[in-house]
Formats: sequence, C-alpha cells, structure tokens
Amino acid sequence: AKLRGRLFVKRSHSLCDEYHGYADLVGDTRVRTAPCYLAPNETSRGLDFFSLDVLVRAAAVNLDRVNYDGQTYRETGTSLLLSIVYQNFRNWHGQGKIVYSYEPYVVKGASYKTYDAVYSDYRAARTLLNKHGVFIEAAQTGTLRGYSFNNLLVQLTTSLTLFAVATLITDFAAMYLLPDAKLYTDYKFETTPDFSDLRQQQQAALQPSDPPDQDRPSLSLPEVHRPRLPGDDDDDLANPLLGTPAAAADSDAVPDPLSNSSPRDPRETPAAPDTC
Repeated sequence: AKLRGRLFVKRSHSLCDEYHGYADLVGDTRVRTAPCYLAPNETSRGLDFFSLDVLVRAAAVNLDRVNYDGQTYRETGTSLLLSIVYQNFRNWHGQGKIVYSYEPYVVKGASYKTYDAVYSDYRAARTLLNKHGVFIEAAQTGTLRGYSFNNLLVQLTTSLTLFAVATLITDFAAMYLLPDAKLYTDYKFETTPDFSDLRQQQQAALQPSDPPDQDRPSLSLPEVHRPRLPGDDDDDLANPLLGTPAAAADSDAVPDPLSNSSPRDPRETPAAPDTC
C-alpha cells in the first residue's frame, strides 16, 4: 500500500484558507486556519511534489524580507531544509499505519548562489552569471513504535525498584528523623504472641476435660420378659421391666388403711369366680 503524507503549515493562515487544509495528518476534517496540513500534488508515477511558493510560505518566509547585510532572500539566496517525519502512533489511538509529514524550515543567515560561465569566444570572452536561489535539502526522520516485551520488563523492574527505595527512605525518616519517631515505630510494627504457644493452647482447648475410661466395663441391665396376661395388648409389653402402665401405677399406690384388701401382684393369676 502506498504511504500517505501531508505538508505541515505552522503559521500561514492564508495558505490554509487557500488550499482548505486538514486538521490533522490522517483525518478528513477541514480547517482554514493554521496550523494545518496540505495534501501534496502527485505525478503520473504517484510521487509527491509541491510548488516552491507553497514550501516557502509554509516555512513562514517572505523572499522579499531582509536576510543579512541589508540584502533580501532573493539577493542572497537561502537554504530550505525539508524534514520528512515518519510515524505510526496517534495519541489515544495507539499503533496504526505508517504516515509521514513534510515540515519545511528556512536556515537563518544562510545563502545559496552558483556561478555559470557563458563563453562567447572560448578562452577569449565569457559572461559569468551569479545566480542566487533557494537550495532545498531533504532529511528523513521519525519514530516507528512497536510492542517490546523486554522493554516492558525493564520498565516494571525499574518502577518496582523506585517504589522500594521510596518506601525505605520514608520508613527511615519516620522511625529515626521525625520528632514522633517512637510513636511511628509503635504503629508500624505490631507485636504478636509466640505462635508455638498459641498452637499448644489451641490443642489443649480441643481436648476433652474428662476423657472416657477405656478399661471401665459398660453397665447394661438384662432384659426381663414376663408372660402375657389376659387382656394385655402389644403396647402393654413395650417396656418389659416396668410392666403395663396400670401395673406401674398400682405398684406405687399407697394401700388404703380402711380396706382389708392389699394391692394385688399383677403377675398373680386371678382366682376363678365362685359358681353356685
């Protein structure tokens, strides 16, 4: 792809207004005041060119002004440095396509002239022409940017080192130079207990206070089964040790002193009724 470039005009408002300059190097926004950028003319081969008038006006120079010793630029001639600046980076956009700009500068106090000898009669008569003009010299420069992991590491290492040095200087000043150094030191360092003692306390807290005796035999009551009595159901035999709820209540009852009967053992078989 063909690279695109534009002429940078720094001061000439009339030049920007005449050629409808661009606001920046790659955009399409038009402006009529300086600074601005002008698109170049192109030859049939796609080469850039500008007229000498445009280059001199872009350099903010008038050839009819005095250069030195009361002589104008037209009389002394001058040198114009055309700097071609390449770049591929735009602010807030990052890396992009490679573009270039033409930036013309007139060298102050410089002159340019050349002599041409025109012979009317060889070795007998000649006319010496003293020509003054504008000498244009191009110089290429610029900055092409790209990502470099090595440079990233260098920048990070340098930044971390500077942070460490800044922290060291701040701590030294706070603990040894400032009036309240003792107070700053107490707030900077926190005293902690011995972690070995702390672990022992945690383990002692987790252990039971009265551990069970492994050698002590376990006590259990033997199961007692009674025979089924008439009138018993399954719920009456739920607790064989206590018997039926009625029997348990009768076993705890206090005998009536006015009665000749005594509490009957529920396990006794009831007597058969008398028959006539």
